[in-house]
Amino acid sequence: MRRSVDLDDGALVDILSRIADARQIAQCSLVCKRWQELRWAVTGLHFDFRARSKEEVREKEDVIAAVLRRTKNRAPGCLKTLKVSLRCDEPSEATGHWLMWADSLTALWLEATVSLRWGPAVWNSVLRLDTLRGVQIVGRFYSKNLLPVVDESPFQSLRYCRFSKAINVTNLLLEALLAASPALENLSVDFFGDVSRPALTVSSASLRTLRLFGCWRDGDAFKVVLNAPRLASFVFGNLPSRSARLSIHFLSKNLSSLELFSSCELENRCDLLQSLRITGNWALENVANVFQFTPMVTVLHLGLRSTGKTRIDNFLAPLINLKRIHFYGLAMMSFVGGDMRLEALHVHLWADLDFRYAAPDISLFKAFLEVHKIPSLVVHCKEMADHETKSVKESYECWRVLFDLLLFYPSRVTLKKRSHHLLNRMRGMELKRWQELRFGFYRALMGQPPLRTLEFRDTVLTTEDLWKLEPDEMITQGDKTLPQAQMSLDLAIAPLLRLKALHLDCASSKLL
Repeated sequence: MRRSVDLDDGALVDILSRIADARQIAQCSLVCKRWQELRWAVTGLHFDFRARSKEEVREKEDVIAAVLRRTKNRAPGCLKTLKVSLRCDEPSEATGHWLMWADSLTALWLEATVSLRWGPAVWNSVLRLDTLRGVQIVGRFYSKNLLPVVDESPFQSLRYCRFSKAINVTNLLLEALLAASPALENLSVDFFGDVSRPALTVSSASLRTLRLFGCWRDGDAFKVVLNAPRLASFVFGNLPSRSARLSIHFLSKNLSSLELFSSCELENRCDLLQSLRITGNWALENVANVFQFTPMVTVLHLGLRSTGKTRIDNFLAPLINLKRIHFYGLAMMSFVGGDMRLEALHVHLWADLDFRYAAPDISLFKAFLEVHKIPSLVVHCKEMADHETKSVKESYECWRVLFDLLLFYPSRVTLKKRSHHLLNRMRGMELKRWQELRFGFYRALMGQPPLRTLEFRDTVLTTEDLWKLEPDEMITQGDKTLPQAQMSLDLAIAPLLRLKALHLDCASSKLL
């Protein structure tokens, strides 16, 4: 007789999740004595609450704590993903006491509005989640005196970390976080503006991608020292309306992709860099200085705005290995033709074909094709005419220029229509749904399968309502109007066993 074995909760929940009809789970009692407890297990929870006052914030947090406590007691170790979005109409602080019931998380997303900030207990609780693989904190959070705690509680499993709109993130905190995260691969900080120390040293043996987008003031000086041997991609910049003095010093030379969103100086060479993107307000001489330190770039993206003009061949001369250049918007208007051949250079122009600000420069196009002898010119266009911003006559002139090029150089000029269908669909999505798609993308970055989700929006469900719908139907029609009734969480989760995440998004939800 084969001896019975004990499986962990995760394996049992995975087995139960494969049952087509949740009402047949009772038959599992023959092989699993704990089926009644495990049927409540969910791997993801999403809370999205809005409060009008500090008192309501406490009430919403109590609801979150009650759900997390019950989830842990019913199925310990099963909850892996948690997203909490809190909004408050008046200045308030979230305590985050509910995180004590979420000690099995691998992915955490915390989002707060400008008037609400995450209190000190939130960050302290996050530090105790030693199984976290990804964390994102949107909004302000209490960061004073947190440095020793970071040093004492390293994130052994953390792979992805993002701070967004967290202007109180300091240089010391980031450096301590890097030191406490030996497996961190992706770090992103938006609206970073710490000037208490004029330099940030990025030291990490595992970091692969880094994004620092700051909000430094005019005249501020800030330097980034990169000491990360596996770092492949670095995105760096400041608000376009400000002119801080930014610089980068490379201690590790394996960087392959660099994106600069504002004027910046490089202090030493980076010979292995393959892709360079330069956008924002730049003086052309500053761009030329960057080229001197990145001679082996093969792909160049230019979206800069500059009032000066220079010869394109002299401008690109330091890039001895350049194969492809992409012009965005008005970047091409900063150059005039020269007399050197660029026979290995493929040119791409990305612009709306209504050319809202100026007609295309036919002389530069001809210089590329006739003098510089480029093998191909690809124009990525949108529509033939935009009657809201351009007259029919002006649109005709723009298209006439491009069609003339097609007639004279049919094998070297290509027009490609840009598809904005996906972009328009994303713009039409509700913000919450788009954020959920982004969260799924971050899970994919961390090597985790995407979640199937269910959302309750401003409605309360009974068990009978849930049994009437298939789980997939509830996924695609989560915002449909259903009969109003009180929702008993214990009874309601039963038919959702096939789902991988449960979203609570209703201010009127009650736990009975």
